Amino acid sequence: GHMHPPNRRGISFEVGAQLEARDRLKNWYPAHIEDIDYEEGKVLIHFKRWNHRYDEWFCWDSPYLRPLE
Repeated sequence: GHMHPPNRRGISFEVGAQLEARDRLKNWYPAHIEDIDYEEGKVLIHFKRWNHRYDEWFCWDSPYLRPLE
């Protein structure tokens, strides 16, 4: 079924929306949403200035996503 993104203050769940995301080394980086999977409730995150091979899927309610300050 088609899931709806959570209501999270400061984060727009649409392609191109800006946010910050935490990588596997626990560093926060400016990022944007590259793609959205409404079946799985996930967003594909592209870290700015990083190669697209580092793009990573996050659950859209992940604590590792936060508004861009």
